[in-house]
Amino acid sequence: MGNWYVAPLSSPPSNPDGSLANPWATVSIAVDNATAGDIIYLLDGSHGPVVLTDKPFASQVFIISLNLGMASMESLDINGTSSHLSFISIAYAPVLPHAGIRMIEVDGTCSYINLDRLTITGNYAAGHHMDWTPLEWLNTVDGILIQSSNSIVRDCVLTGVYIGISSGGEDNLITGNTVDGFGADAFRSMGDRTTFNYNHAQNCFSIDANHDDGFQSWATDVSGSVDDLTFEYNTMLEWVGDPAHALRGEMQGCGLFDGWYDRLKINYNLIQCTAPHGIATYGVRVGEIMFNTLVDTDLETGQYPRILSNDFKGDIDVSNDVRVENNVANQTTQAAAGTGNTNLNNLVITNYTTQFVDAENGDFTPAVGEGLDGGGHTQGTPAPWLRTISANPTFAVTV
Repeated sequence: MGNWYVAPLSSPPSNPDGSLANPWATVSIAVDNATAGDIIYLLDGSHGPVVLTDKPFASQVFIISLNLGMASMESLDINGTSSHLSFISIAYAPVLPHAGIRMIEVDGTCSYINLDRLTITGNYAAGHHMDWTPLEWLNTVDGILIQSSNSIVRDCVLTGVYIGISSGGEDNLITGNTVDGFGADAFRSMGDRTTFNYNHAQNCFSIDANHDDGFQSWATDVSGSVDDLTFEYNTMLEWVGDPAHALRGEMQGCGLFDGWYDRLKINYNLIQCTAPHGIATYGVRVGEIMFNTLVDTDLETGQYPRILSNDFKGDIDVSNDVRVENNVANQTTQAAAGTGNTNLNNLVITNYTTQFVDAENGDFTPAVGEGLDGGGHTQGTPAPWLRTISANPTFAVTV
C-alpha cells in the first residue's frame, strides 16, 4: 500500500513518477499505477473531466483531495469492470455548459464504488442557486447516478441540480446527503436492497412540467418489483427560501407510484410539502409506513399532505400486509383494504402552535398531551431534522 499524487491540469508535471514532487499528470494514470489499498491524493485545482474504464481492485483505492475540498473535477464517469474505488472530499462543478446530463455517473457493471463527502453543483452559473434565472435553472444537470452494486453515497452536498442522487444498483447505501435546490426529484431509488437514511432535501424549484418528488421509486426489473427498500430518518422540505420566490415549486414527498414493492420500510421521516402525496405507495406486498411526520410547508391545517397506501396502480391487484401506524399528517391517512393491512393511531394535525415543540423553527416533535402522543417522532426518538449534517467533516484514511 502506498501514496500517490496527481497534479491539476494547470500544472502539468515534467518528469512524473507519482511522488509529491513529481505527481502523475491525470487521475487515470494514477489509478493505472495503483494497487489495492493505495491512496491517491489530488493536488489543489481542477482535474478536468475524469473517465475510468475497467479499473478493478480487490479492495478499496482511495482518491482524495490533499486539502479537503480543494481539488475539483468537471465530471466523473466510471464504467466497465471498475470496482473498489472511493472518492473523498472532491468538488464537482461544470466550467461551461455541461456536455452530458449528470455530474457523476457509475455504470451498472461496476461494484463497490464509494462517493464520500463530495460537493456538487449542477450548473456553471455564477452566484447562489437561489438567484439563478429560469434559463440558468433549465440548464442544470443531474448530480449523481450510481447504478453499481454494493456502493455507498455518504455525506455529499449537492446544490442547484435537476435530479439529486439516483441509485439503480443493488445493496447500496445512500446516507447523510444534502440536496439543496432541485428541479425534478431530490432522490430516486430503483434497485433492490437499498437503504436511504439520514438524507436531507430542501427547496424544490418549478422549472418545467415534471411532478417533483423529494423521493421517488419505481420497479424496473423483469420481476416487476423493488425488493427490501428502506427509507428512514430522512427530511424532505419542499421550500425553506423566500415564500414569494418566482420559482418556488410544489413537491410530492415520497412517491412510490409504480410497484410492486416487496418488504418496504418507510419510517421516521419528516416531510414538509403542499402537494397531496406526502407519502404515496401503489402496490406493496409486506411493508411498514410508521412514525412519519407530514406537515404543510406554510403550517396551515386542513389540507395536504396525506399518507396514501394504495393498491397496485389501476386497482388490478391489492396491497397486502402493510402496516400504516403511528403517523402524524395534515390529512387523514388512507390505507388499502387488502388482507393483513393496518391503519392504527394515525393522527391529524389541528394546531401547529400547540401540538409541536416548536413548529415555527422546524422542531416537529409532538408536544406531550396535545393530541399527537404516540405518533410521528415521540419523545426520545431520533429526529432526522435535528441531526447536524456537515459537508466536509474531518476525514482520516485508515490503511
